[in-house]
Amino acid sequence: MKHSKFLPCSYLYLLALPLCLNLGCRETAKTDQKNAAEDTAAAGTVMAPEQIIDMNEAQKLFDTYTEQRVPLIERFEMPNAESEPFEAARFTSFDYATIKQYLAFIEQEAADAKVDISSLRLYFGNYPAKEELSQGVEEKDARKNTIFIVPTLKKDGEEYGFFIREGADGQRKAVLIIERGDAGPETGGLQAPEIRSYAGFMPAPMPLPGNQSLILNRGNSGPPPNNDF
Repeated sequence: MKHSKFLPCSYLYLLALPLCLNLGCRETAKTDQKNAAEDTAAAGTVMAPEQIIDMNEAQKLFDTYTEQRVPLIERFEMPNAESEPFEAARFTSFDYATIKQYLAFIEQEAADAKVDISSLRLYFGNYPAKEELSQGVEEKDARKNTIFIVPTLKKDGEEYGFFIREGADGQRKAVLIIERGDAGPETGGLQAPEIRSYAGFMPAPMPLPGNQSLILNRGNSGPPPNNDF
């Protein structure tokens, strides 16, 4: 019996099938790797917060402050100007490295005290006259606006600014700022204060020993730099 020198189509198919499967597996692997890489990249993407505003809205905010607040501030401060006309501060800036260090620091302190930071409050402030400035504040900032940042914790559905107090036993506890003048170093806690202030602050005679403030200030404040808005 003579054998055909031509292989049957079915036999050729069987020979080609492993090659096709191999190539197909390689393509599938490449596709899976690509999809995995895309999924990883997507998982690492930080979405913009809902509170981001566009530049036109920022311009409107800046212009409204220019029209409705700056003239009042400068008119009020002008009689106290010593040499040059008073120019209202329009911004406060902290370098990026300071902000990163600050966030890491307050997270560390809150973790030590076993509390969670709920929010960051940016309080408006005003530096006093030159002769009353605290150490570390430059004279050029006298009577100018500033901001200071206060971390808060949540207690009974409300948020309170807090600081860290270390007791005699070495335990670190979170104490509400509004309670800072009421409790000694060993009795600070999270009890809701009997006397409350809308601003979250009350006068205290002197800082108590063992207290660690979490309030950030000493930014660079000044008139508008004329390069943003």
